Amino acid sequence: MVSQARVPLAGMLLLITASSGFAQLKAMPGEWPGWRGPDRNALSSEKGLLKQWPKGGPPLVWKVTGLGDGYSTPSIAAGTIYLLGTEDGQEVVIALDARDGRRRWATPIGQMAGGYPGPRCTPTIDGKWLYAISSDGKLACMAVSDGKVRWKKDLQSDFAGRCGRWAYTESPLIDGDVLVCTPGGDANTLVALNKDTGQRIWSAAPQGLPGGKRKYTTAAYSSVVSAEIAGTKQYIQFLSGGVIGVSARDGAFLWHYDRPANRTANCSTPIVRDDCVLAASGYGTGGGLARISRNNAGFSADEAYFVNELKTITAA
Repeated sequence: MVSQARVPLAGMLLLITASSGFAQLKAMPGEWPGWRGPDRNALSSEKGLLKQWPKGGPPLVWKVTGLGDGYSTPSIAAGTIYLLGTEDGQEVVIALDARDGRRRWATPIGQMAGGYPGPRCTPTIDGKWLYAISSDGKLACMAVSDGKVRWKKDLQSDFAGRCGRWAYTESPLIDGDVLVCTPGGDANTLVALNKDTGQRIWSAAPQGLPGGKRKYTTAAYSSVVSAEIAGTKQYIQFLSGGVIGVSARDGAFLWHYDRPANRTANCSTPIVRDDCVLAASGYGTGGGLARISRNNAGFSADEAYFVNELKTITAA
């Protein structure tokens, strides 16, 4: 889900100063190769940042126009800025030289779709390859050097995917040799693909949930995160009916936590720490934290607290 005002990328400014920087972690200094950084936790390890802006702000180094519309954020790797924009009704992956904003290449991957049309995905950079999803569900792997498409999938026609009215709004996760994303739908709610070929490794389809599959299994604008919880590596996603965890090994459904979900749009990326998952949504809903544990029957998600817009707190 996106804001209700189109954001013109045509007017995008990039301010560069000697002390600016992006997350290091798995990336090289000065890089931010995907949604919420290299570890998808929005934490930067850069040091020496300005503690106070100079009078008048940092100097403008360059400005680029003509990138179209969109709602996503750019990624930065190896001296190149990658983003999604629009040209002639198509959603386009664009590469810009970080030194001067010069366009290196542009590759169309899909059509504008959904309410407030325009791309929503932040490109994921993994070495010499880039991965991106258009709002109409076209998943593409392309070379960072020239934008040539290596392989492509359609989340709707290839996986019988189902998304909400604001179309696909996900940034794909690369985890080792695996790409994980959310077509939605009853059979392939989440899928793990070989990142080199696009071949499906497994599909995750939550079973036996209250309210039926459709309530839970529509892609709802969030992006998958990876974490080890209770000794098991998992992928966590916020779907239309709530937050779920599936096994990273085979996609087996493990647990669900429903209270943070609303009936309109669940946009936020879940936050995971110390076997706890925090998720929140708007439209008067609020957010809560669930402790994930393992027992003889499998996994359970027990709510620790929940906070709504009126600041009411309930604690277990």
